Amino acid sequence: MLPEHILRTVIFALLACFSVSANAVDYIFRNMGSADGLSGLLVNTIYKDRYGFLWLGTDNGLDRFDGMRVKNYVFSGVGQTVKKRVNCVTVTPQGKLYAGNGLGLWQEDGLSGGALLVRAFDDKIKCGVNALVPDGNVIYAGTDQGLYIIGKDVRAVKVNPNAWAASNRITDICNDKAGRCLWMTTADGLARYDKRTGRITLKRMSAKGDDNNLRCLTMIGRTLYIGTTVDGLMLYNTQTSRFSAGPSVGASVVSDISTDGRDMVYVATDGNGIHFISNSQKRVVKSYKHVPGNDNSISSNSVYSLLVDNRGMVYAGTYRTGFDYTPYHSNLFATYAFPPDFTSENLTVNRICIRGSERLIGTRDGLYYINESTRRYRHFTPPEITSDLILSTIFFDGRYFIGTYGGGLLTLDPATLAVKSYGGSLSRGHVFCLKLDNGGNLWIGTSDGAYKLDRQTKKLTLFNTSNSQIPSGNVYDITFDSQGKGWIGTETGLGLYDPARGSIRDDVFPDGFVNKDKIRTIYEDSRHNLYFIREKGNVFMSSLSMDKFGDITLPFVRKDVDNYVLAMIEDRRHNVWLACSGGLFRMKSVNDNSFFLFTANDGLPDQTFTNNSVFMDDTGKLWFGNTKGLVTVDPRRIDTDYLKGLRKIMITGVSVNGVETADFSSLSSDDDNVTFFFSDMSYGVPGSAVYEYRLEGEDDDWRLAIATGQAAYYNLSSGTYTFHVRKPGNPLTETTVTVTIRPLIAWWGWLLIIATVAGLAYYGRKLLRRYKSKEAVEVEAAQTAIETETKEEAVAAKPAKAQLSPAECETIAHRLATYMRDKKPYVNKSLKSADLAAAIGVSLNTLSYVLNQHVHLSFNDYVNEYRVNEFKRKATDEKYSQLTLSALAEECGFGSHASFFRTFKKITGVTPNEYLLKVKR
Repeated sequence: MLPEHILRTVIFALLACFSVSANAVDYIFRNMGSADGLSGLLVNTIYKDRYGFLWLGTDNGLDRFDGMRVKNYVFSGVGQTVKKRVNCVTVTPQGKLYAGNGLGLWQEDGLSGGALLVRAFDDKIKCGVNALVPDGNVIYAGTDQGLYIIGKDVRAVKVNPNAWAASNRITDICNDKAGRCLWMTTADGLARYDKRTGRITLKRMSAKGDDNNLRCLTMIGRTLYIGTTVDGLMLYNTQTSRFSAGPSVGASVVSDISTDGRDMVYVATDGNGIHFISNSQKRVVKSYKHVPGNDNSISSNSVYSLLVDNRGMVYAGTYRTGFDYTPYHSNLFATYAFPPDFTSENLTVNRICIRGSERLIGTRDGLYYINESTRRYRHFTPPEITSDLILSTIFFDGRYFIGTYGGGLLTLDPATLAVKSYGGSLSRGHVFCLKLDNGGNLWIGTSDGAYKLDRQTKKLTLFNTSNSQIPSGNVYDITFDSQGKGWIGTETGLGLYDPARGSIRDDVFPDGFVNKDKIRTIYEDSRHNLYFIREKGNVFMSSLSMDKFGDITLPFVRKDVDNYVLAMIEDRRHNVWLACSGGLFRMKSVNDNSFFLFTANDGLPDQTFTNNSVFMDDTGKLWFGNTKGLVTVDPRRIDTDYLKGLRKIMITGVSVNGVETADFSSLSSDDDNVTFFFSDMSYGVPGSAVYEYRLEGEDDDWRLAIATGQAAYYNLSSGTYTFHVRKPGNPLTETTVTVTIRPLIAWWGWLLIIATVAGLAYYGRKLLRRYKSKEAVEVEAAQTAIETETKEEAVAAKPAKAQLSPAECETIAHRLATYMRDKKPYVNKSLKSADLAAAIGVSLNTLSYVLNQHVHLSFNDYVNEYRVNEFKRKATDEKYSQLTLSALAEECGFGSHASFFRTFKKITGVTPNEYLLKVKR
């Protein structure tokens, strides 16, 4: 009979094999739809350009996705028509965007901020465009009426001289790997175009002439993979000129196909999901299908478009369910697992102890023991252990010592895996820390004080407030420095153990030291600096002799995001790692303002870590206790892998007064509301994205952008502003862009005005001195009197405010609110105060008095609050999901995109996009 650990391994391997054949999801797919900004839910084509943008051709237009934001492109002069469906997209090496649909070929209008597509070569290409392939300075366009070669001019090549022949309808194009020819699927067979001779030959699968079902193709080696609408996947050998059936993909309709150029072929089907085919094995090696109830699977088995990039990320466009993709993460960090027995995923890990191949993991759900070399595994829970909340672990005197919450101190024999209570006074209470002093003795921090267990005599000594100066309360950490002194952090302060005297003192600290605070963690680095981590406070640093000390300011410990340090450790390259309540950070030193912030996009299961739960094993690998698992990383990979993949943040757009524009270098004085859009183009989980930004000339410090890729500024005064954005603390990723807002009157205009006024004043004074007489003075006086009298009459004639009692005001305000709720007059963008007054039967003065004196709002603010609330309601209503932001704002009564953005920000404190992201999360 097989040993148990070998049997488990065999079972796990069989299960893994079965999971592949059963199409288990090893990718996590994220779905995007209309609420995310897609112009349509049928995504017909996907293209990724050299800048990293994803282009999504839908049934209703063209969208650009940068990992954070979807930007819609509009076909100029096109109404609602089925021919808007985008069939193909490409971006030339020169950065020129082209898209093909049933109406023809389109290109980007560079004057519109990149949001408008205009017809290209409409005098030559007057039919539907189905495929686009750039080749150097030439673009090959497969259309409904043959092949068009677009270079310095546009040249048409027919497969058949008869313009209306089926073979002239080209559905896809593939460049031969040698670059000498093009292969094209047509409505009447497979066509080959020789670039040198210009000759086209047609090859049919059968002599019957029914090759009208070819849809798409790709090439790897000498094999063409051809997707059909009837026969599934077909193969064509370019050397033997023979067709054959390809591997079965479980569907007759193959909608898209591509390759990595090495061995893998990616196939999308209409009805049976996605399949990865090995060209060398000629079989399906991996499949992805929609699994009902599994949000991590693709959203539909009707996949119309498919792209797999060079990082292995999968992008899939579906029929009527939008766009799916696998969010990227760098796999820099791993969540520890020991399959098939154990995974730390979703466990709150409090302590780690690693000794060779043994792992002892203390969690909130008990104690886990793993020996990877012998494949021994045990999970200890009550009643086998006295508490399932493990606080501390250490290997001492041939056994593991385990500190628990409420269950005292336990020991574990790794040979027998027998667990015992240590007994005595340590059989109860909380054991927070277990540390060794420089002599190899064990120190135990508990709720009763600090214990010392002598390594040789096994004598147990308790230090508490009755026999020492140790501060009262729980003992959270005990650290012995390189000089042998023991620093003891407790609930109420700090104590210092003197090994020469064998006593603990609390009166040896200088004024201004951290000895009166609640100390959670104490750590000494390789430079012999001591760090004291307080409960939700800043980190305090001191020399060993306490002659230099003080708080250190960490740029990521900020009150506005409630981030504080929980644990720290130094790797072998002397970089400092700080595990916090809001992320994991790496710094060259605590005095360096630059740092790396790691998120879920780097493989972290969660951004929250646990107190003092860090470990460095014998290989230099770091282990961190996280609220969602045990996280491990090889620090050397930061320099070899992470930094190589790091790139600058990209500014993906600038919006002025709510309208995106390509020209923002010089704006008028009215263009004072500016929004910057940005992305790291990683296509990770948007909710894990963290940036920091500042507008030079407006912001004194960096501001955080969490789960959003935009920063908005309102009512900017004239001047030149430089916008900076980067990954937090990381200057390597920083990008800048400059915006200038011109003053209402230029400097030379002010000079002209001043000169004109000065000249008029000078000559005016001369004229007055020459001609002014007594009569003129009397006339001037009379005129002044008349003007004064007129002003007084005007003041007297001004109607007084209505004097209404509080009860009358309340009645009118209630009548007004009822009318606003029931009749919704605010959706009329031309609504006036006189209209409201007439509707509820009061005078205009009375309405103004009630709004200003009782409701304390102006007419505009009062009406706009209703409009904003209407927008919030409709934005979460599926019935309005097809509307754009501007169209939805207009539905709610706003007159323009700009006024909507300003009003929404003024009332809610956030932009509409920020609000929608928050609602979606």
